[in-house]
Amino acid sequence: MGTLLEVQTWPHNALRPAATNAVANLPARIPNPSLPLPRAVEKVRVVIADPQTLFVQALESLLRTEPGIQVVGVATSFERLEPLIRHHRPHVVLMSMVLPDKGGMEVVRSLVEGNEDLRILLMGTQSFESHVPEAMEAGASGFVLKETDREELCRAIQDVHSGKPYINEQTSRKLVLDYLIGDRTSSRRKGPLTSREKELIDLVGAGYTNRQIASLLFISPKTVEAHKCNVMVKLWLNGSSELTRYAVLQGALDGCV
Repeated sequence: MGTLLEVQTWPHNALRPAATNAVANLPARIPNPSLPLPRAVEKVRVVIADPQTLFVQALESLLRTEPGIQVVGVATSFERLEPLIRHHRPHVVLMSMVLPDKGGMEVVRSLVEGNEDLRILLMGTQSFESHVPEAMEAGASGFVLKETDREELCRAIQDVHSGKPYINEQTSRKLVLDYLIGDRTSSRRKGPLTSREKELIDLVGAGYTNRQIASLLFISPKTVEAHKCNVMVKLWLNGSSELTRYAVLQGALDGCV
């Protein structure tokens, strides 16, 4: 008969020696109460408003796939838009320049009144580009063409949510050219910088935020954004970063005089 192998056994409630040593050598994992718990990144809540149902549905489907954006409602008229804003309190309203029951400028003024933190990003075709400065003065935070691509649209939503005015590059160039050549067909011609716009440039160059500028000039942050947009159009500046650089350089030049 073959030799029987000797098998060593342990009680059922005991660990093998090697396992016991391994467990003993493991570092203790005790939660540190002083460390903050990780927070979920807040999404930008968006309401879409446009009279064309198919366009609204397509836009909603497109934005629902964007991880940093949450579509909380859609509307095809101002009558349906108002209760959506009251109920969902969106960060951004992405809306057409034209709604069937109320004019675009009137809608903008109605929405921003009493909703200081609400940002309005307007959409339109090239035929509406000349009305953009007026819309910004009414309280809108930006404008994009309806034929824009997904990447630019999402960037525009994030920019206006963070407090930056946004106008797509093509529209900016059109407005600047209208100003430079004095296009008589433009519905709105801009003159030189106003005294208020010059004050704003000085404060931007000094490093003040929108809210600080609003407090110093006794105007709303929305009006500060509108002034910034007008300055960028007049000076052919592409975005708030270029405006800041210009303001800083202008301040340095004034200090040398």
